[in-house]
Amino acid sequence: MALPKIDTPIFTLKLPSSNGKKNIKFRPFTVREEKILLMAAQGEGEEEALDSIKQVINNCLHTKIDIDDLPTYDIEYIFVNLRARSVNNVIELTLTDDADEQVYTVPVNIDDIEVVFNKDHKYVIELNANISIELKDPNYNMVQKLASYKQDDEGMMEMVISTIDKVLVGDDDVLLMKDHTRKEQEEFINSLSSQNMRDIENFLNTLPKLSHTVEYAREDGTKVEKVIEGMQSFFT
Repeated sequence: MALPKIDTPIFTLKLPSSNGKKNIKFRPFTVREEKILLMAAQGEGEEEALDSIKQVINNCLHTKIDIDDLPTYDIEYIFVNLRARSVNNVIELTLTDDADEQVYTVPVNIDDIEVVFNKDHKYVIELNANISIELKDPNYNMVQKLASYKQDDEGMMEMVISTIDKVLVGDDDVLLMKDHTRKEQEEFINSLSSQNMRDIENFLNTLPKLSHTVEYAREDGTKVEKVIEGMQSFFT
C-alpha cells in the first residue's frame, strides 16, 4: 500500500498592485520549503535570500503568474501572508528602544501588516517644458539584478536606468528606455539636472512598502509607538 498524500488548504490573496482586482491562490509551505528558507538564513548573500524567497513562492503558488514581473511590494506581501498561513500569523519582534536602549519583545499579527502607498510617489517627472520621464516600480527581476551591484556610481546608474520606463517628448513621441543602447541610456542619465536626479531619488525613497505601527511600554511605563517597514524588518 502506498503512503497517503496529505491534503493542504488553498488560500486566496489580493495583490496590492492591482487595487484588489487580481487574486492569487497559494498553499502553505511544507518541510521542503522550510529547508530552503533555513539554508538561505544561514547564508550571507542578498542574492541567495532573494532566490530562496522566489523559489518558495513559486513552489506554493497555485496561480500561473511570472513572479519576476511583480513589483517588490507584491512579493513581500505574498511572502508574509504565506508565512502567516504556514507557520503562525503572530511573530515576535525584538526592538531596541531609541531612548533607553533597552530591548523589548513586541507581538505582531501578520494579518495587520499592510502595503502603504505614499502620496508623494509620482510616476511622471517633468525634466523640462518638452520632455518628461515615466518611471516604474522595481520588479523582482530588477531587484535580483541590482543585488549583484555595489553601492557605487555604477550601481546607481543601473538603478536609474532600470527605473525609467519611458521618455515622453512633446505631445506625441514616446520612447521606450529599453529600446536604446547602454551608451545612449548613460548619456541621457548624465544629461539630467541635479533637480531631476533628486526627483528620481524621491521616487525611489517613496516606493510602496510593508508597514505596521507597533506599540509597547518602556520600563518606566512610557508608551511608545514605532513604525516598522519593509519585509526584512519583520523577519530579522
